[in-house]
Amino acid sequence: MRRAVSLALALALAVPSLALAQDEPLPGGLEEPPPSPPPGVAPPPAAPAPPPPGSPAPAPPAARPAIQLPPSLAQLPTESGRLDSHLDLQLLWSHVSYSMSFFGSSLSVDADGIMLGLEGQYAFADRFEVGLTIPFLLKSWASVVGGTASGSGSSDTRFGNLMVDLKLKLAGSSRGPYAVSLFANWILPTMSGIDSREFAVLHGGVAASGALGLLTLGGGLGSFWVINGKGKDGLFLLFDLHAGARFHRVIGAYLLLELGVPLYPDIKDFTPAVALLPGIQVFPLPPPIDGLHLDLGVRIATNDQAKALYTSLSRAQLHFALGYAF
Repeated sequence: MRRAVSLALALALAVPSLALAQDEPLPGGLEEPPPSPPPGVAPPPAAPAPPPPGSPAPAPPAARPAIQLPPSLAQLPTESGRLDSHLDLQLLWSHVSYSMSFFGSSLSVDADGIMLGLEGQYAFADRFEVGLTIPFLLKSWASVVGGTASGSGSSDTRFGNLMVDLKLKLAGSSRGPYAVSLFANWILPTMSGIDSREFAVLHGGVAASGALGLLTLGGGLGSFWVINGKGKDGLFLLFDLHAGARFHRVIGAYLLLELGVPLYPDIKDFTPAVALLPGIQVFPLPPPIDGLHLDLGVRIATNDQAKALYTSLSRAQLHFALGYAF
């Protein structure tokens, strides 16, 4: 009887001690191992360890840079509302072929021309942008068949007209969802081998751009004013739309629609000049140095007015650029 009472008292004291021991940590900093999962069930993945106090937060993945606009060496470059800093080496190539007849004889002309130049732009505090385009090589080759100059050929090499680019951002952010800017591009008479330098060209207006996911959209409205010192001035109203997409980190594509309407001097035909410019861009380097890009596009004149205004009298003009945006 005495042994049974002692055993019952020992069990009554042991049960609260075991329950209390489950809530207290084991001595020596040891922790009770978690229960093993049932057979055939994989254990849950371990939670990542939190960063130590004071360590910098992990950097977010680098955003893909927006599509860059095509080369500005073209006579009527397309403008964007956003500002940027970049340096581009640009090449344009055109081929012209036409025939004419006079006094009973026919004449056929084939000509090729290239323009090689450098463009640099720099943006200050995302408010003001200044740039300079230097067409340092204009080269043309021509062959004439028929008439008195049958089988003759000629070539010409010149320095081109400098273009000074100015832009002022009015609203938005160049890295945000939208940006609106005023622009003024001055073309100066610096071409070598010309008889008169009493002219200048002002290409000015307003441009807007926006970003929607990987899509870049934009447009511009402005004028192209040829200021002729000894003759009549010329004035065109310009309207541009462009869209581009970085559908992969390495490659993107763009499409431009350009429209120019003659306003002055007084003419009877107000048919607008319409040109299309499709192209691709390649970004061969990974972030954060993926500002390097290669461009390949073609400017297509859809009518005769566009051949005279946009593509140097050729049906299509090839655009190539190698540049870096920083």
